[in-house]
Amino acid sequence: MTTLYKITDKDGSPVHGGKGKWSLPSRGKPGAWREVEGALIPCKNGLHLLETTDIASWLKWPAVLWVAEHEGEMVRDTDKSVAGKARLVRKVPGYSEKSLRLFAVECAERVLPIFERQYPDDDRVRACIKATRRYLQKKATKKQLDEARAAAVATALAAHAAAVAAAVAAVAADAAAVAADDAAADHARKAEHDWQAKRFAEIIGL
Repeated sequence: MTTLYKITDKDGSPVHGGKGKWSLPSRGKPGAWREVEGALIPCKNGLHLLETTDIASWLKWPAVLWVAEHEGEMVRDTDKSVAGKARLVRKVPGYSEKSLRLFAVECAERVLPIFERQYPDDDRVRACIKATRRYLQKKATKKQLDEARAAAVATALAAHAAAVAAAVAAVAADAAAVAADDAAADHARKAEHDWQAKRFAEIIGL
């Protein structure tokens, strides 16, 4: 049986849209059931739940990740499931600010070589990654982390602008090549999504 999850605010309020609070588990007992009426339609009607492979696509902080369960019908969408009746069972303790920062660092490290091949003289992203790891190890202050992050954000914005300009030029030059690049990009995105889903689950102990 597939384990399901739900991300909410600390008081059970939704953090990704929607209405109404979830009843929180207490003293080892699940929260009360929630139910909706009508046809289940992703993003429109129903109680939205996540499978393990969905969680990395819906990260939010501050927030709480819960193990959830459902009864009755459930409709599967691309990156979520929708149920008519569900409840929260227990908190996932590994979901924390530290685990999200660690995951972000590991994702950044995977693409750092790509960035550095294009911008070999810009070390701000690498410095931000290093500062974040030091912060997680309690070897850097929050101020040092914020300064490194601000520098990395400036770098990312400049790199994004350059990438957009290059993409526009490519479209004008060769539409067929762009289509081929898009297909390769889709494959790469799926592979990266699969890695992220698996790695984040490992980090939080699922």
